[in-house]
Amino acid sequence: VCLFNSTFSINASEYRVFLGGDSIGLVINAGVYVTGLYDVETSYGSVSPWDNSDIKVGDRLVEIENQEVNNGKEVQRIINSSDDELEIVIERKDKKFNTEISVVVDKNNKKTIGLYLKDETTGIGTLTFVYKNSFASLAHSVNNEDNNYSNSPIGFIKNSNVIGIRKASKEEVGEKKATIINHTIGKIYKNCKFGVYGKVDSYSGEEVEVAKIDEIKLSNAQIVTVINGNKKEYFDCEIISLSKQNSKDVKGIKLKITDEELIEKCGGIVQGMSGSPIVQNGKLVGAVSHVSTNNPKIGYALYAEWMFSELV
Repeated sequence: VCLFNSTFSINASEYRVFLGGDSIGLVINAGVYVTGLYDVETSYGSVSPWDNSDIKVGDRLVEIENQEVNNGKEVQRIINSSDDELEIVIERKDKKFNTEISVVVDKNNKKTIGLYLKDETTGIGTLTFVYKNSFASLAHSVNNEDNNYSNSPIGFIKNSNVIGIRKASKEEVGEKKATIINHTIGKIYKNCKFGVYGKVDSYSGEEVEVAKIDEIKLSNAQIVTVINGNKKEYFDCEIISLSKQNSKDVKGIKLKITDEELIEKCGGIVQGMSGSPIVQNGKLVGAVSHVSTNNPKIGYALYAEWMFSELV
């Protein structure tokens, strides 16, 4: 279960980073998706603006009237400037096609096309590290499409408080229950399968070196994460397997949770721990990325060296 081709390499041990472990909320612009269709009450009765279109729940709106749309505000702006049919480019299962939809005026004199739209994906994750003003993280349930670096923010990270834990078991994946505080602490510029990256306004804390892959040992280590409020804590684990990688992969490290407190309170690794930094011999070696569906005490991690190479 996910908790979120290059040969680039760095001399990682030359770099010192601020160690993360903080619980964070991530809000990412994932494009404009149709989540529902509804009839519109007008002064002429109930109408279905989408009735003659080929729009379904789950479709992504790519363009309207030859204009790219990335959020609901852009969609509404185009709707407000039209009194007729709109030509829309839809994406469904990686295929794009054109369709049309009517603009109608409801009883409140507002123009609409009768679609419920969603333009953000929100998730809970863990901050892995900060280098200068660049951050690296992973998060479960955010849209991990391969988005190249953008000059404009594609989302934000916010403070988060953990208010409870749904304990993991062999039958059920556990989860951090957390609230997102409406205070932006950083901007996201890249969201890919190797994590979420961007810039923070400020950050300070414990400094550690980034370990090179060949420095990591099959031995004891610790993960840093939050299981109550915003208190970062160290929990014992053991690195039990290492994959030799010449290119990036999210499952470089296999680890086993050995900390009795973490097992008692969480059952092992739970959703929301993705991005939790792993420290061995005082160096940052990786970040939790996955948990085994059969055994929540077993997890996988992405090498920190690969994450450092993705910084923006």
